[in-house]
Amino acid sequence: MKSSSASTRSARRAGSEIRVVKVLSTEQVAAYRCDGYLVVPNFVSTAKCVELRAHALVLAERLAAECPHPTIFTADGTAQHAAEAWFLESGDRMRCFFERDAFLPDGTLRAAPHLCLNKLGHAMHDLDPVFESFSRTPELAAVADEIGMRDPRLLQSMYIFKQAHIGGEVQSHIDHTYLRTEPRSVVGFWFALDDATAPWCCWTGRFRIARVLTQATNPAMPTRCTPSKAGRTTRPTTG
Repeated sequence: MKSSSASTRSARRAGSEIRVVKVLSTEQVAAYRCDGYLVVPNFVSTAKCVELRAHALVLAERLAAECPHPTIFTADGTAQHAAEAWFLESGDRMRCFFERDAFLPDGTLRAAPHLCLNKLGHAMHDLDPVFESFSRTPELAAVADEIGMRDPRLLQSMYIFKQAHIGGEVQSHIDHTYLRTEPRSVVGFWFALDDATAPWCCWTGRFRIARVLTQATNPAMPTRCTPSKAGRTTRPTTG
C-alpha cells in the first residue's frame, strides 16, 4: 500500500473533490493486510448511528407499504429470492425484503415492518439523502485509500435488521460470489448501529464499529503472515 506523509490530501470521487483525512495507523493497515478484515472502534459517532437507525424505520414503513409482491430473503442456501425480478432489479433502487415467517397465515404482517424485514437494499447510497451522507464521507474515502483501493465505486448498500425472533440461518458465504470483478476487488464496509456484544448474540466486542472486510481469497492478501495484536480484537463472520 502506498502511504502519504501528509496528514490530509485531496481525492476525486465521481467527479467531485473530497477532502481526505488520515484515519488508519500503520499498524491497522498491516493488520488488514494480514487478516483480511479490520475493526475500527467508534468510527461513526453515536449520533450518526441513531440518526440512520431512526431513518431506516421510516423507510421500512414506506417501502413495505409500496411493495406490490413481498419477497422473502433467505441466506440458507435456498435463495428463492434470487429468481424474483423484485430482487434481481433492485441494484439501482430502494426495496424491502422480508424475513421467513414475517407473514401470518392470512397474509398480513405479524408485527410492524421493521420487525419483519430482513433488509433494505440496494441503492440507498445514491437515492436517499440520509444514507448518502452516511456513505460518502472524507473518513470513508481515507480508509478506502489507505487500504489500497484505487478509484473505488459504491455499488451496493444494505440495511440489515437482524431480527431476534424470526428469520433463517445465514450460512457462510463470500460476497465476491454476488459482486464479481476480475481481478477480485470487492470490499465490504459494515457498521454495527447497535452495540455488537455477546448479550445481544453478536460478535464479541464492546464497540460501535465500522468493519472493513475483504475476502481471504483476495489476491492482494498474503497467504501467510504473523497475526498482529491490532487484528485480534474480534473475529467477525464473512458477509
